[in-house]
Amino acid sequence: MLISLFSQHRCGRFAWAVYPQFLKGMPSRSCRGQVSSTRNPIVIQANQSKRTRCAMTATAELSADELAIVEATARVGHYVATGKLSEVGVFELAAFCSVKGLSLPANIWDRSGLEAAVLEYARQERLVRIRKGGEWEAMPNARKIRLLHDICNAEGDVTYIDPETGYTVFTFFAHLKRGDCCGVKPREEIGEDGKSYERTHRCRHCPYTDPGEIKSSKMEALRDRSKVIEAARERAQELYSESGEVKGPTSFGRLKESNGVGVTKERDDTEVGSSLSHQGTHEAASMRKFAKAVRIDKPIKEAVQCEDCADEKILTCTRCNGFTFLCSPELMKCPQCQAKGYHPCMSCTPFRPPSKSSFNS
Repeated sequence: MLISLFSQHRCGRFAWAVYPQFLKGMPSRSCRGQVSSTRNPIVIQANQSKRTRCAMTATAELSADELAIVEATARVGHYVATGKLSEVGVFELAAFCSVKGLSLPANIWDRSGLEAAVLEYARQERLVRIRKGGEWEAMPNARKIRLLHDICNAEGDVTYIDPETGYTVFTFFAHLKRGDCCGVKPREEIGEDGKSYERTHRCRHCPYTDPGEIKSSKMEALRDRSKVIEAARERAQELYSESGEVKGPTSFGRLKESNGVGVTKERDDTEVGSSLSHQGTHEAASMRKFAKAVRIDKPIKEAVQCEDCADEKILTCTRCNGFTFLCSPELMKCPQCQAKGYHPCMSCTPFRPPSKSSFNS
């Protein structure tokens, strides 16, 4: 809804009601409907960075208005992770809620309602990402599946793991991205039932009807903003990697090894030192447990906030267990840590594993 209104703001006053603080100058009422979106600094920034990100299919096909919404959504996610949500405007909060499929308040100026919706979504997203703790364990499996599915659709995930069976399940987002129903096959001749098609099977979250069409307005809205969701996720990863606070797995320059005396060793990424680096990863994991138990490398007044990484912000990769590759279905590099053997801690950083593109990824 916000995307369609945003794209029509040249002939209306919606833009001035949502994000006047981002436009330079206040023209007269007669000229407000003629203001171009290129005067919006967010649009300018998005257009300037579009050339450098044109290789991304989703971003390259977006309009200037959609790029502005992508930039706003990514900024909100970044500021939520860094605890600076108060620095974003009402338009950015509304854009985030619209892209993630959250309900907008009746009053668009209700900042408290928008912030509450954003923070609740961030809490649920973190719960789905970590998948542990008392709240998650006490949650029924049916509720886990609904929450997993909703968050994965909002984040642009193709699949999720069923917590009850362990099976890999395609999401609404994956089926809509495919563009047609895999369970509907055309017939060469009209059958006895009078239909020119037959349904061979139906997936768990199939959004298509028997003829293979989408009749749900909710599914149509998700399909329309699918490219924006993908672009917002990629832009959020860029902001996360460019941030000087906690860098992504592709930006780590060194591996901190806590050995009781606070020694920091340079990570050797050359071919010669790769085996030593992998060995150092396992040694670091074992020494972190030792340091966490005896607490000899930190002052007593510094309490450990994160029990998973002992405030080191990194962990041995939970997908490949530090081996940097996967053995099934074939020998391939780990997509979660990008063959590094480690990644940021998911409990105390906003790191989210990359989206799966297929069952084998």
